[in-house]
Amino acid sequence: MSTEILEIKHNREKFLDLLLLADPEEAVVLAYLNQGWLFALYEDGELYGVMHLIEHDARTLEIKNLAVKESAHGKGYGMRLINQAKVFGKQQGYRTLLVGTGNSGAGIFTFYQKAGFRFKSVIRDFFVVNYKEPIFENGLQCRDMVLLDQELD
Repeated sequence: MSTEILEIKHNREKFLDLLLLADPEEAVVLAYLNQGWLFALYEDGELYGVMHLIEHDARTLEIKNLAVKESAHGKGYGMRLINQAKVFGKQQGYRTLLVGTGNSGAGIFTFYQKAGFRFKSVIRDFFVVNYKEPIFENGLQCRDMVLLDQELD
Protein backbone atom coordinates (compact mmCIF):
# COMPACT_ATOMS: atom_id res chain seq x y z
CA MET A 1 0.00 0.00 0.00
CA SER A 2 1.13 3.48 -0.83
CA THR A 3 0.28 6.33 1.55
CA GLU A 4 0.90 9.97 0.68
CA ILE A 5 0.03 13.23 2.37
CA LEU A 6 -0.37 16.14 -0.02
CA GLU A 7 -0.70 19.84 0.68
CA ILE A 8 -3.89 21.18 -0.91
CA LYS A 9 -3.56 24.73 -2.18
CA HIS A 10 -6.61 25.03 -4.44
CA ASN A 11 -10.23 23.82 -4.53
CA ARG A 12 -10.30 23.22 -0.79
CA GLU A 13 -14.11 23.15 -0.87
CA LYS A 14 -14.02 19.63 -2.32
CA PHE A 15 -12.78 18.43 1.10
CA LEU A 16 -15.67 20.06 2.97
CA ASP A 17 -17.64 16.85 3.59
CA LEU A 18 -14.70 15.27 5.35
CA LEU A 19 -13.85 18.45 7.30
CA LEU A 20 -17.44 18.59 8.55
CA LEU A 21 -16.94 15.26 10.32
CA ALA A 22 -14.67 17.04 12.80
CA ASP A 23 -16.34 20.46 12.81
CA PRO A 24 -20.06 20.14 12.04
CA GLU A 25 -20.95 23.77 11.35
CA GLU A 26 -20.31 24.59 7.71
CA ALA A 27 -20.15 28.36 8.21
CA VAL A 28 -17.40 27.92 10.79
CA VAL A 29 -15.35 25.64 8.51
CA LEU A 30 -15.81 27.97 5.53
CA ALA A 31 -14.58 30.90 7.64
CA TYR A 32 -11.14 29.28 8.08
CA LEU A 33 -10.98 27.03 5.01
CA ASN A 34 -8.79 29.31 2.91
CA GLN A 35 -6.41 30.23 5.74
CA GLY A 36 -3.31 28.27 6.63
CA TRP A 37 -2.45 24.87 5.22
CA LEU A 38 -4.67 21.95 4.25
CA PHE A 39 -3.28 18.42 3.95
CA ALA A 40 -5.02 15.35 2.53
CA LEU A 41 -4.00 11.78 3.24
CA TYR A 42 -4.43 9.27 0.44
CA GLU A 43 -3.77 5.55 0.41
CA ASP A 44 -3.55 3.93 -2.99
CA GLY A 45 -5.20 7.04 -4.44
CA GLU A 46 -8.21 6.97 -2.09
CA LEU A 47 -8.82 9.90 0.28
CA TYR A 48 -8.86 8.80 3.93
CA GLY A 49 -8.23 11.95 5.96
CA VAL A 50 -7.65 15.68 6.05
CA MET A 51 -5.95 18.08 8.40
CA HIS A 52 -6.16 21.87 8.44
CA LEU A 53 -3.41 23.88 10.14
CA ILE A 54 -3.33 27.58 10.96
CA GLU A 55 -0.92 29.87 12.73
CA HIS A 56 -2.20 30.46 16.25
CA ASP A 57 0.64 32.87 17.04
CA ALA A 58 4.26 33.32 15.95
CA ARG A 59 5.40 30.33 18.05
CA THR A 60 2.34 28.08 17.77
CA LEU A 61 0.85 26.04 14.96
CA GLU A 62 -2.74 24.93 15.53
CA ILE A 63 -4.51 21.86 14.22
CA LYS A 64 -7.79 23.55 13.34
CA ASN A 65 -9.42 20.44 11.90
CA LEU A 66 -8.43 16.80 11.67
CA ALA A 67 -10.83 14.26 10.20
CA VAL A 68 -10.55 10.65 9.09
CA LYS A 69 -13.30 8.77 7.26
CA GLU A 70 -15.38 6.97 9.86
CA SER A 71 -14.82 3.60 8.16
CA ALA A 72 -11.05 4.10 8.56
CA HIS A 73 -10.93 5.00 12.27
CA GLY A 74 -8.36 3.09 14.30
CA LYS A 75 -6.06 2.39 11.35
CA GLY A 76 -3.38 5.00 12.09
CA TYR A 77 -4.38 7.65 9.57
CA GLY A 78 -5.03 10.32 12.22
CA MET A 79 -1.64 9.65 13.81
CA ARG A 80 0.05 9.96 10.41
CA LEU A 81 -1.58 13.34 9.93
CA ILE A 82 -0.45 14.50 13.37
CA ASN A 83 3.09 13.36 12.60
CA GLN A 84 2.88 15.42 9.39
CA ALA A 85 1.82 18.43 11.48
CA LYS A 86 4.82 17.95 13.77
CA VAL A 87 7.28 17.74 10.88
CA PHE A 88 5.66 20.65 9.05
CA GLY A 89 5.54 22.78 12.21
CA LYS A 90 9.23 22.25 12.91
CA GLN A 91 10.11 23.05 9.29
CA GLN A 92 8.13 26.29 9.52
CA GLY A 93 9.86 27.29 12.76
CA TYR A 94 6.97 26.77 15.18
CA ARG A 95 7.79 25.64 18.70
CA THR A 96 4.39 24.38 19.85
CA LEU A 97 1.57 22.37 18.30
CA LEU A 98 -1.92 23.15 19.65
CA VAL A 99 -5.28 21.47 19.17
CA GLY A 100 -8.73 22.26 20.53
CA THR A 101 -11.51 19.71 20.81
CA GLY A 102 -14.93 19.44 22.36
CA ASN A 103 -15.48 18.24 25.91
CA SER A 104 -17.89 15.50 24.83
CA GLY A 105 -15.61 13.28 22.73
CA ALA A 106 -13.98 11.07 25.37
CA GLY A 107 -12.00 8.88 22.94
CA ILE A 108 -10.39 11.88 21.29
CA PHE A 109 -8.56 12.76 24.51
CA THR A 110 -6.88 9.35 24.56
CA PHE A 111 -5.97 9.72 20.88
CA TYR A 112 -4.33 13.12 21.37
CA GLN A 113 -2.49 12.04 24.50
CA LYS A 114 -1.09 9.02 22.62
CA ALA A 115 0.12 11.52 20.03
CA GLY A 116 2.07 13.42 22.73
CA PHE A 117 -0.37 16.20 23.60
CA ARG A 118 -1.03 17.36 27.17
CA PHE A 119 -4.01 19.24 28.58
CA LYS A 120 -3.48 23.01 28.50
CA SER A 121 -6.75 24.81 29.28
CA VAL A 122 -10.50 25.00 28.74
CA ILE A 123 -12.54 27.66 26.95
CA ARG A 124 -15.89 27.44 28.70
CA ASP A 125 -19.05 27.55 26.55
CA PHE A 126 -17.04 27.89 23.31
CA PHE A 127 -19.42 25.68 21.32
CA VAL A 128 -22.53 27.23 22.89
CA VAL A 129 -21.43 30.76 21.94
CA ASN A 130 -19.88 30.07 18.51
CA TYR A 131 -22.21 27.43 17.01
CA LYS A 132 -25.84 27.95 15.99
CA GLU A 133 -26.96 24.39 16.70
CA PRO A 134 -26.12 22.39 19.82
CA ILE A 135 -23.67 19.53 19.29
CA PHE A 136 -24.20 16.22 21.08
CA GLU A 137 -21.68 13.36 21.27
CA ASN A 138 -21.88 10.28 23.45
CA GLY A 139 -25.14 11.53 24.96
CA LEU A 140 -23.44 14.70 26.20
CA GLN A 141 -23.72 18.27 24.94
CA CYS A 142 -20.47 19.64 23.59
CA ARG A 143 -20.12 22.95 25.41
CA ASP A 144 -16.47 23.61 26.19
CA MET A 145 -13.33 23.55 24.06
CA VAL A 146 -10.47 21.67 25.64
CA LEU A 147 -7.03 22.83 24.47
CA LEU A 148 -4.10 20.43 24.34
CA ASP A 149 -0.57 21.19 23.23
CA GLN A 150 2.93 19.81 22.88
CA GLU A 151 6.39 21.21 22.28
CA LEU A 152 7.95 20.59 18.88
CA ASP A 153 11.60 20.28 19.95
